[in-house]
Amino acid sequence: MKRRAFFLALLALSLGGCGFHLRGDVALPFNTLYIDAPGYNQMQVDSFYQRLVRRLRVGGGVLVSSPAQAQVVLKILPEKRTRTILALTSAGQVAEYRIALALSYAVLGPDGRAIAAPQTINLTRDYTYNANQYLAMGAEENLLYRDMEDAALDQVAQRLQDIKP
Repeated sequence: MKRRAFFLALLALSLGGCGFHLRGDVALPFNTLYIDAPGYNQMQVDSFYQRLVRRLRVGGGVLVSSPAQAQVVLKILPEKRTRTILALTSAGQVAEYRIALALSYAVLGPDGRAIAAPQTINLTRDYTYNANQYLAMGAEENLLYRDMEDAALDQVAQRLQDIKP
């Protein structure tokens, strides 16, 4: 029993010594934020927009209803989704796909000038495809896109921490 406790303590100390820590919440360096996201359904429950709002509110962001009231305007452009064939079977059927998501955004001041340079987040995922399970493959692709959207949301939130309004 003492041996197990020793190894657990040693593991905890080694993780702490290497700089490992949990990501935690985003601490936004500004008080008010306006999200300009044309092309996104703002009313749909659990949409990309709603998940973004939830993520930023957890970080202490106060979302306002007009750009004039905000210290920072987050302009999100419509995402681009692509799907390319990676591999074919010997019969010429698709065996593997690569899907990609590109999300561009800019951080502006209330007057419209750029506070940070526009950036694009590019994410890709590969998955095997089975034509006999068509519905399952569509569901898997949707889950992969959602996973990429969540990863992009995390990156946007983390990058907003570094903004100096």
